Amino acid sequence: MKVNYSILLLGNIYGEHTIRFVRNLKNENPKVQIDCFGIKEDKKLPEEYLSCIRDFYIVDFSKRFWAIPGLRNFELIYNWREHFHQFAKGRHYDIAQIHYPEYTISYILGDLRSIADNIVVTPWGSDVYRISKRKINIVRQLYDKADYVTGAGDRFTKDFMQIFRVPQEKFAHADLGSETIDYISENKALLTTERAKQLLGVDGYYTIGCGYNASAGQQHLKIIESIDKVKGKLPKNLMLLFPVTYPQNPSYLESLKKAVEERGLKAKWFENYLDIKSLFELQMATDMFIHVQTTDANSTSLKEYILCGKNCINGGWLEYDDIEQEGMKPYHVVDDLESLGDVIVGAYHHGNPKVTDFVYQHIESLGCKPAAKCWNNLFMSISK
Repeated sequence: MKVNYSILLLGNIYGEHTIRFVRNLKNENPKVQIDCFGIKEDKKLPEEYLSCIRDFYIVDFSKRFWAIPGLRNFELIYNWREHFHQFAKGRHYDIAQIHYPEYTISYILGDLRSIADNIVVTPWGSDVYRISKRKINIVRQLYDKADYVTGAGDRFTKDFMQIFRVPQEKFAHADLGSETIDYISENKALLTTERAKQLLGVDGYYTIGCGYNASAGQQHLKIIESIDKVKGKLPKNLMLLFPVTYPQNPSYLESLKKAVEERGLKAKWFENYLDIKSLFELQMATDMFIHVQTTDANSTSLKEYILCGKNCINGGWLEYDDIEQEGMKPYHVVDDLESLGDVIVGAYHHGNPKVTDFVYQHIESLGCKPAAKCWNNLFMSISK
């Protein structure tokens, strides 16, 4: 197997998943040679990420027709193809990996195939669930031409393989991993819920975590309304916790704060970036976590709260078959938002569902460090 393989990353090279992926892969195998190709974004990248990359090639082209939808797409595709064609001259890679596959990359498949021995497609989530019908057939070309398509083998994997008609023989088991899971595994025995609440200034309260980001898809307002309807059946010392660090949406956030205030509920808002330590303290300070977002690609957030030993509620439309064992679910299930209030009350009185050692061990295996070993083994095995 080849240890010093070369890999070209395309797609969302500014994304947090990519940053963690590169950092952990380079830590696992210092000999890997990593290049990136992508469109310039107005975002400062961490030096520890850039130091892992040999060549960070950014496309920054004119946007004269950006205000005209039809011409905007034409201009984007034309410039994307021209820049990549120039970039590709004289280059060769053992692997080209597409993170968050989008339709624009379908237009450079000819050049990409000429410079890469293996094309690996790595879907994330919204690139599968929120793609327009018009673009599905375009993106499907990426999956058709790929040598390998990666995933965790869970519900999300089944969904994207069905949507893009991926044959089973192309599937390679490799997931992006969560650094938070690594941190929880290493530190959960060192911090009690009581101490975490003191650190956050919510000691003495029964705390309910409402989603894990500021997206309207988390359905915060429905959660607030449901809690308001049943608050008489919950502890009087109730505190709602809102991790709303991203995406930035001030007007939406203000509407949520107004909804909480109008109902006489107490809440603590986490609007600034949380490092892993701060996020862990928030998770440990949470008594109950409500996860009812509209769509989800088997997100690790719910699993992180389960690993922290929290009483979790999950939407029945968000199935996590990889952490179910013999019909047992490590969370309370709410089938629809109309019954969320009743499920919250039931979860409070019944306490945490039983979580087996198998589930805890499986969640711990989803950390970035175990994932990096898996990725490196895959890449070495397919490199000549």
